[in-house]
Amino acid sequence: MRKITLLAVFALSLLSIQSSAQQYIPYKAYVSGSGPFGQPFLRYQHADNFLYSATSRFTVTSTPVDLFTPDALFDGGYDGMPYKVAANGTGTITIDMTTKGTGNVTYPGGKFYLHFYGSLGPQSITGRFRISDGTWKDITNWTNIATIPTNNVWEGTLSSNFNGLQVIEITLTAPAAQIISMTEMEYIMDRPNVENGLVTKFSNQTLYKNFEWRGVNNDVTSYIKSDGNVVFRGPVGINNTPLAGFTLHVQGNTNVVGTLKATGFTMPTNAVAGRVLTTDATGIGTWKDLPAGSGTGWGQGGSSVGAIKMLGTIDNFDLPIITNNVERMRISSNGSVGIGTTQIATGYKLYVEGNIRARKVRVDNSTWPDYVFEKEYALMPLSELEQFIQQNRHLPGVPTAAEVHKEGVDLGSNAAIALKKIEELTLYTIDLQKQVESHQKLILEMQKKLQVQDKAVDVLENKQVQDQKTIKTQEKEIDVLQSLLKKQEELLKAMEKRVENIERKVK
Repeated sequence: MRKITLLAVFALSLLSIQSSAQQYIPYKAYVSGSGPFGQPFLRYQHADNFLYSATSRFTVTSTPVDLFTPDALFDGGYDGMPYKVAANGTGTITIDMTTKGTGNVTYPGGKFYLHFYGSLGPQSITGRFRISDGTWKDITNWTNIATIPTNNVWEGTLSSNFNGLQVIEITLTAPAAQIISMTEMEYIMDRPNVENGLVTKFSNQTLYKNFEWRGVNNDVTSYIKSDGNVVFRGPVGINNTPLAGFTLHVQGNTNVVGTLKATGFTMPTNAVAGRVLTTDATGIGTWKDLPAGSGTGWGQGGSSVGAIKMLGTIDNFDLPIITNNVERMRISSNGSVGIGTTQIATGYKLYVEGNIRARKVRVDNSTWPDYVFEKEYALMPLSELEQFIQQNRHLPGVPTAAEVHKEGVDLGSNAAIALKKIEELTLYTIDLQKQVESHQKLILEMQKKLQVQDKAVDVLENKQVQDQKTIKTQEKEIDVLQSLLKKQEELLKAMEKRVENIERKVK
């Protein structure tokens, strides 16, 4: 434990981590023009600046591209002119955090700082960030916080009301008669992410809880966690330089409280082929020779052999294998293996009393029911199949429940039977489909005939209506003729009376 503590202290010194950087201190209190070119020195630890070494962890692009040296903009040097915008021009820098495995910043709230070369500051600054739902949010309250009038250190605020920051975009506009030159870009979060920062924290007034070392692709190579878990990938030496071929080299005594588990074990001191490892009453181990007459049998923990060695019996007896003084497995004298039982049923090479779980089981089978699809295969009619099921309560060729209960299931045979039934079911389905299609065709033909008949009925009904109209017209004409005939009869009678009257007068 003491060695691990020393290692953690060494890691802290490498990262220059100080507890004074834990609390947000007004940034302007630290700005000065004491840099070699009049620019301010680094005011935040690299661990606090989320964009430190950004080009190795994110994708950084800019316009214009010919006036941009991206590595120098995120190196904490506050030196040179890594990004310039021509007079009266506009430039944009984009930082994409989704391209190298980072994903997004869960809690993006914090401050954004842009440091400019001396008085070569911008006419205006705008910034925005895209969150995981694809929407853009503004970086607000851009203010020059430098206390020296000729300096330019601009501060912007990222709201903590949004989660899942993925892309940052900063746009600068230069004055009409002056170029601008940015020397450093910083992003200081209120709550840095464990996943994304070089080294991160969770609360104020405490030393950093989690330490991470990351590679150029933002992958974690080593870490020390606040819960005590430590992982170093690569050779590690404690109290000495790492030893070639070994992941951990400890010089000195090592005390392990708990279980030590290893896939391999080497104790070279006094090691000679054929010796056994023994311990004294205090647990200190040493290699010792086997007692005389003990033979060269298999040793506990394994044995080194130069050729094939046999393990087992040389007489006609079974070989039981026990744990906790209880027999767990048995190899019979005829070579059969039983697990969970001392009685191996005749005819089985492996007999297991209990459950078996495997990722894959392969059963050889020389008969597979593809013959079902041959033209000469006689498929049982559905009426006969129904009658068989009603009489036997199972499908033809399938073992009954009583047979399975007594004899078990042959996996290979049962799989073939199941496939046969599936193939027969497929043929039944195809036949039914053909019948359905035939019925549909017949229905369509009947529908066409009905349509023709409907048209004929419509013609007859129309003719009947016309005939009825003609009859009514003729009836009206008859009525008129009858009325005229009646009038003629009346006129004839009147004329006859007049003739009679004339005849009387003549007489």
